[in-house]
Amino acid sequence: MRRRNISKILRLIPADIGLLIALSSGVCEAKSPWLDHWRKTHEPESFTGRVWVRVRINGPPGLLYAVIVDSETNPYTPMRRATGTITASGLQPRGWTNDNDWGRPLAWIPPAAEKEWLRPGRHSVWVELPASSAAQWHTAFFIRTRAETPSQPLLVRLEFATEASEQAIFHVVNEPTDAAGVVSIRMPSEGGLAGLEMLESYGEWAERRASLAKAAANGPPPELKRIRVGTWANLSNYRAGGGPASNRTADLAFQTFALLGVNSVTVGGVSDTTMAEMAKKYHVIDTTLTEWTSLASCAKQDDASTLDERWRRVFDDHYARRSEEARRDRPFAFSLATHINLGDEIHSATTARAIQESPPLLAFFRDWLAGEGLNPSIFGAASWQEVRPIDDRSQAQLVQGTIAGARLFYHTRRFIDHYTAIYYRAAVEAVRRHFPNGRLITVNYQAGPMQFGFVGNNNDTDKGMLDIFHYGRERSLQGVMLEDWTPSNDWCVGRIGLGVEMMRAAARKHRLPLAVYLVGRGVRARFQSYLMHGVREIGLYLYGPVSNIGPAWGDDPDTLAEVADLTRQIKRVEDLLAHGVVRPSRAALLVATTSDIMQRQGLYFCPERQNIHMALKHGYLPVEVVFEQEIAGDDALDRYAVLYVTDPQVRLEVQKKIAAWVMRGGRLFVGVGGACWDEHSQACRVLDPVLGVKGRVALVQTGGLQLVTPSYSSAVRKYDYRQLETLRISRDFLGEEIRIPAWGMTLKCAPDTARVLGVYSDDSPALLMNAYGQGEAMLVGALLGEAYMGRRYPAGESRLSDVKNGKDVLRVALAMAERAGLSKPAELSIPGIYTSVMDSEGAALLFLNNVTGEAIPSISARLAGYSKAVSVESLSQGRRAARIEDGALQFDLPLEHTDIVVIRP
Repeated sequence: MRRRNISKILRLIPADIGLLIALSSGVCEAKSPWLDHWRKTHEPESFTGRVWVRVRINGPPGLLYAVIVDSETNPYTPMRRATGTITASGLQPRGWTNDNDWGRPLAWIPPAAEKEWLRPGRHSVWVELPASSAAQWHTAFFIRTRAETPSQPLLVRLEFATEASEQAIFHVVNEPTDAAGVVSIRMPSEGGLAGLEMLESYGEWAERRASLAKAAANGPPPELKRIRVGTWANLSNYRAGGGPASNRTADLAFQTFALLGVNSVTVGGVSDTTMAEMAKKYHVIDTTLTEWTSLASCAKQDDASTLDERWRRVFDDHYARRSEEARRDRPFAFSLATHINLGDEIHSATTARAIQESPPLLAFFRDWLAGEGLNPSIFGAASWQEVRPIDDRSQAQLVQGTIAGARLFYHTRRFIDHYTAIYYRAAVEAVRRHFPNGRLITVNYQAGPMQFGFVGNNNDTDKGMLDIFHYGRERSLQGVMLEDWTPSNDWCVGRIGLGVEMMRAAARKHRLPLAVYLVGRGVRARFQSYLMHGVREIGLYLYGPVSNIGPAWGDDPDTLAEVADLTRQIKRVEDLLAHGVVRPSRAALLVATTSDIMQRQGLYFCPERQNIHMALKHGYLPVEVVFEQEIAGDDALDRYAVLYVTDPQVRLEVQKKIAAWVMRGGRLFVGVGGACWDEHSQACRVLDPVLGVKGRVALVQTGGLQLVTPSYSSAVRKYDYRQLETLRISRDFLGEEIRIPAWGMTLKCAPDTARVLGVYSDDSPALLMNAYGQGEAMLVGALLGEAYMGRRYPAGESRLSDVKNGKDVLRVALAMAERAGLSKPAELSIPGIYTSVMDSEGAALLFLNNVTGEAIPSISARLAGYSKAVSVESLSQGRRAARIEDGALQFDLPLEHTDIVVIRP
């Protein structure tokens, strides 16, 4: 009875008053009274996600209208479901049968007679909407009149129920249409109370996000000027035909950005004029222009020009036109944008098939091979005319086939990277000419380095290898950008650490700027990881609401609080961060692109890269990534005292460089399987004398190493490792006997000049140390990174039971650094906290990142290289009492999650 009274009262509100309220204040009808009333006669558990709706418009008098109902039910695919058109006669369903209506027109069935049009003040029939469990999906209501799209906004009343009954109404929306006559609704993706509360209009959603941001913000907006914190937002009302956001919705979104400290906004669904107004009002200092290179790649080949000349001409023409269009259509965004995005999750610019189908490109391929000092005979051919590229592993027969096939496969891949570098360099040069404000002109590579330690696109580990090191070294792109797609837990933050070090290595030669997309909710630990590795542009991906993959971070209170807190901390040290340089490390991990290309025995080495890097960081040894090209071309090893090698395939030339470096005094750590093969999948013995062994072989478990989860998974363990042995290390080495499990692989070798310091259960050698010239080398018969992860998270557990887990394995991993006398820039009294030291103008910054899952009441920090007292200030705890002991600065502080400590003279 009460429901009917409420409904009656609402029907009596004059249409013009309701419209005035909605358009002037933007406040939509509260949903709680309806849901509270629904719960008096219904159990939330009974809601399974099925929703019915009816529509009513109260005015103006004489209005004749119908309503098209359309839903985007899965933005991952994407997938649409066209329900049909609501008329006075009922629902007129779509006139076709299909599981996915993406790409089809709206299901508009115009009323055939005047009596079939809906009229003001009357409810439509109840219509059941599609149901979906996709992470986020939407339903749009298109109001059509006899004149098609309404000439002015109409206030649409939508009543949602759990069955086709007025007594089952749980939510009511009164919202004006946009310029395209659309009202859009966020739909439930689950059952129960959570699903019921999920349904809301875009107007309600904007209000809620803004209120959450206000609650999360502590103090005025930080208004960052040098560090860019960005986001992507699509504020349009619906992808398949919706209009732009209202000024009210746009203002709410930009209010939210300002309160959170987001100062770089890429936004769709608003005009350039609105963008200019909002940017000035809410301190937006940058935006991104999307200018895909792929739009130009269909240009015809001019046989009279060289390929690099062709691409210069094509891209100069393409970006001249794009610049002119941007200046005309988006003058403010053009003037503001310093980030020009040339592609997303890119692939190589050519393939073996494309090379073969283009005579000029095939000739260029052969000329390039000849320029590399190669000849047809090494590919098993009598002349260059017989040499054709292959990028199919089955054709190359890499393991069982001839060396000629392996050589051709390897050099085809190297050429594809060479050609891709030419392609993007021509694009960047053109963009720099026509978009003069461009500071970061690059692509978003993909999450391979972050998720899997893979040099490329790990959604396609077979053909998705992208040598980001080569592109950076050749300055093909003006910046390095990746995304993460990982949660903020201990091991995933460790994986991000390796990914950022790969970015830093790619950027090193030309000091290219770094940028990331930080995906999803729970951002604090990942955000801190990027800052502490020198990233100065962090995009929070995605904000929503339209075409968002997964729930928008913008309506998660915890994430909002984290972002607001982080940006206000950054504000206090922004100038120091802007000038800061990550303190160089004397320890390096080799990431050999050759291993990613050839993949002998699979990609097991990718998680090993991640895990050994994480272990060393947990032991407070900063480790940089070094790659093959800079070792071969720049003698990059001279910067380092210790090198870790776990990759199985390393270029012959690079292995020789490593051997010479050890002879001069370097210290080398080699894991089981490390540098066993060259770039042509041939057994390589160059490092055997360095390691002091003969007949070195990596024995893989029966059946090989198989992925048990997708490469992009965030699982602790990704391969089906079985424990094959236990490595027993003599107390003569580290002062105590240590036992380490050997997962998946063991070592078989005969000692030559090396000392045996560890054995398997049958007393065969498993850990060896060898003096070589002025240096020394250590060979470990276990995947030490995997052993560390197994100790830290036994049986694949995802929660850390003790921060000291894996300390024994860590001692072995750190042994070579200790023998080299490397000092740790910062060391904490508890292992497993991620740290970084950054030097800036007149200060040093110590970054602390606690992802153990537990707040630490008190932790002691020790920084080497201090002889007199300095000022120590924690951004979260304020001034800290400090002392100097044995040439080191020491102080204590509690550590809940993240902190930055400023150290000044």
